[in-house]
This record gives sequence, C-alpha cells and structure tokens, in this order.
Amino acid sequence: MKATLEFILPEEIDEHKRALNGSLYYWVIKATLEKIREKIKYEELTHDKIELLEEIRDFINEEMSEE
Repeated sequence: MKATLEFILPEEIDEHKRALNGSLYYWVIKATLEKIREKIKYEELTHDKIELLEEIRDFINEEMSEE
C-alpha cells in the first residue's frame, strides 16, 4: 500500500512542512504530557496548580483523540 501527498508549492508550504514534521510534533506533545505527569506526581504544588495542569493535560488528550 502506498500513500502519496501532493502539495502546490509555494502556496501550501506551511501544510507541506506540517506533513513532513508530524512525528516531531507528536513526540513534543508526548514529552509535554510526560512533563505534566511528573509535575503533578512529584512536585509539591497547590491545589489550583494541579487542577490547571490536569485541565491542560485533559485538553491535549481530548484534542489528540479527536484528530
């Protein structure tokens, strides 16, 4: 099975760059989620900060599952 992506350059240069760097973006998001997990688990944070980090984490996870 093959998949071919075609872009009209230079008009679609941003879309082209996003397609080429998709795996990089994925790993940045995964690293961000891991950092959030570590902060919640290992750092002494206020309740408000924990809630905010959990809200951000949940938002990222929801957006990733929808795409």
